[in-house]
Amino acid sequence: LAELENERLLEAERKAKAKLYQANKSEVTASIITIGHTGLVAGICIDISGAGKCGGKFKVVKVTHDVTSDGGYTSSAELEKR
Repeated sequence: LAELENERLLEAERKAKAKLYQANKSEVTASIITIGHTGLVAGICIDISGAGKCGGKFKVVKVTHDVTSDGGYTSSAELEKR
């Protein structure tokens, strides 16, 4: 009986941690615009350096690639801190 209770407590703790992770994962977000890069796609992780506490590993969640009428090419991305 004690073992069953312990399993229930561990499962409740696991669920609580998962819920907290989901709530916190989009707590720190960023948007960037850069020179066009076809390798910048949703789902990859990038490392931003040289930005102090704002830097680190980010997951790319959305990307837009734009070509201007004068031939310019930019990529815009929305990021979530990992």
